[in-house]
Amino acid sequence: LTHFVFSIAMFIGHRRAQLIQKGKPVGILTRALFRVASFFVLNSIKSIFGKKILFLVSGSAPLRKEILDFFHACDLLILEAYGTSENIVPIAMNRFSDFKLGSVGKPLIPNSVKISYDGEVLIQGASVFKGYLNQNNAQLFSDGFYHTGDIGSFDAQGFLSLKGRKGDVFKTSTGKKLSSLEFEATFKQIPYVDIAVTIGENRKAPITVITLNFTLLAQALGVPIDNLWNTITGSLGPFVIKKITHDLEAKNANFPN
Repeated sequence: LTHFVFSIAMFIGHRRAQLIQKGKPVGILTRALFRVASFFVLNSIKSIFGKKILFLVSGSAPLRKEILDFFHACDLLILEAYGTSENIVPIAMNRFSDFKLGSVGKPLIPNSVKISYDGEVLIQGASVFKGYLNQNNAQLFSDGFYHTGDIGSFDAQGFLSLKGRKGDVFKTSTGKKLSSLEFEATFKQIPYVDIAVTIGENRKAPITVITLNFTLLAQALGVPIDNLWNTITGSLGPFVIKKITHDLEAKNANFPN
């Protein structure tokens, strides 16, 4: 019963959050149901962060989209931001009234941000440093823009999304430029995937090698950890392989053939 009530509350929370994210009005019925869901379930989660919390800001590393969606469903908006040590002003940030989950928001004043021909994020502004002490900084700057080493892109609404570091980008034998971090982060969204490493330079298609967290795999399969090996090698072995294959193929569907 507790699981059922929680699932219903989260469904209502996600419904409300999706409408807000799409800029659509939240109807009277959804607002009423959300108040009920908040009273019985969601406020218990939100209160952990304080009774007066309005939003949270996250930076330094990307958050998984499902984490952002989960907390937004609980009426806890996490605004991701982006900055570097070489710039004393954050480069970009989502605003409370202007955000897109999964992006790092829009550039902040006084930053001027553009994307180079190879996808690198370039920054110009009074808050950007002049260079490292006692080093040749010529390669760091071009036309007055600081080269961050981060790969990103702007969407039609002006939101900046980061795809990884320039050093993590490789080119396949067909000429496609891909980010190993994008593959690895996607497959690690599967709870029981422990480590993911991608190779693809000069290959027709990239390959991601993964290792499994057997404790979390046992939980996903609903079996005791002590009985996991017998489950894998026994009559349920094909089911385990089918489960893992299904989860991997679902994530792999996000990428080109």
